[in-house]
Amino acid sequence: MVYNYNALKQHPWSEVAGSLGDLGVLLPIMTALAKEGMIDINSTLIFSGLFNIISGIIFGIPIAVQPMKAVASMALFKQLRLEQTMGAGIGVGVVILLLSATGLIESVDRMIPIPIVKGIQVGAGLSLTLNAGLQLSKLPWWDFSLNTHYCTILAGLVLFATWKSPRFPTVLIFFLIGMAYAISYVPVMPGIGIHIPRYVPNLQSYIFDGFMNAGVGQIPLTLLNSIIAVRHLSVDLLPLREPPSVTGLGMSVAFMNLTSCFFGSMPVCHGSGGLAAQHRFGARSGASVIILGIVKLLLGLSFGEPLVQWLDRFPTTLLGVMIFTAGIELASVGSTLNTTAPDIQKRTAIEGLDERLSSSLLLSEQEASERWALMTITASALIGFKDSSIGFVTGCTFWLVLRLRDILCAMRAKRRVPLDLLS
Repeated sequence: MVYNYNALKQHPWSEVAGSLGDLGVLLPIMTALAKEGMIDINSTLIFSGLFNIISGIIFGIPIAVQPMKAVASMALFKQLRLEQTMGAGIGVGVVILLLSATGLIESVDRMIPIPIVKGIQVGAGLSLTLNAGLQLSKLPWWDFSLNTHYCTILAGLVLFATWKSPRFPTVLIFFLIGMAYAISYVPVMPGIGIHIPRYVPNLQSYIFDGFMNAGVGQIPLTLLNSIIAVRHLSVDLLPLREPPSVTGLGMSVAFMNLTSCFFGSMPVCHGSGGLAAQHRFGARSGASVIILGIVKLLLGLSFGEPLVQWLDRFPTTLLGVMIFTAGIELASVGSTLNTTAPDIQKRTAIEGLDERLSSSLLLSEQEASERWALMTITASALIGFKDSSIGFVTGCTFWLVLRLRDILCAMRAKRRVPLDLLS
């Protein structure tokens, strides 16, 4: 908490602006699910706000509390009931809890090659930019609103003009403009009162059905992008802070869903994209997500369902540009693959080498090229099939092929008799 306090005291506006960096992912998914009656908006704001506060205190970094994207996409695609959506979140929570409690999640983290982890991060980042482009491409060139290509270009120019000043509160300004725009279209003030989360009855009979319909595909995404990738990304972005353990992150994801989903709250997880976005827009500590959590908690307790109307009218232009920028930030972590990646740093420490010379001394040209190819293939498969599990399996398959080739080459070298021994 001391670090959070000091960071907020030194750069208050940066922490506030950074707290809004993940809205580009949160708002559209939460709004879509709430409009379809698949989640309870008040429970979602209350519980996700509490989880933001708890995460900020425990981890001390701007760790995001995001929607489970695979669950949300399948719920919307299959038009699931609220109970089925909650069942999917509970099912994922149970699986992650078992993996974390048994320590298997630590073994998974150690076994997965770093190029594959970075490939998942790069693929997820580029997927965000593609999704942002898809949203923005549907806008007209001219209209009497903020949702036009001209406004997109203007917002992009402003954002990239302040790119080298991440602590400048660009996103905070965008958010205030967007909310003012939304309120102008829905001027009716939502009913103010005390809204307490309601328990969802008979939920146990929907857990298996919801998990099979929408939760199974979320497991690899949660393991890779919400737990393992978050740990490695925190090392890249905040090298001076102690990174969260994969067990701690796993227990956090399990706790969030095994408590909140029984009250109709949206299934949530942590995400490397959210961490990258909040860091990009100025957040450097847990203070940023604590601020966001307090705001969400107050909104959830004070306002009713009409709040969805405001969120629905938030300009696509501003959301799209924010998502695009967050994707670029996440994808950029691939640039450190052959220089300061965690496995490179570990080998540097073992060999006792100078960090500035580590990559050139530890990696041959062939090994560096293979690592880059492995990361690229993993990211490409994820983007092409729109599925992180397929990207992961493709990366692992390519890695196994490379290792099999190395084994065969070693065996062939042993069988070869040196010419000087025959003379």
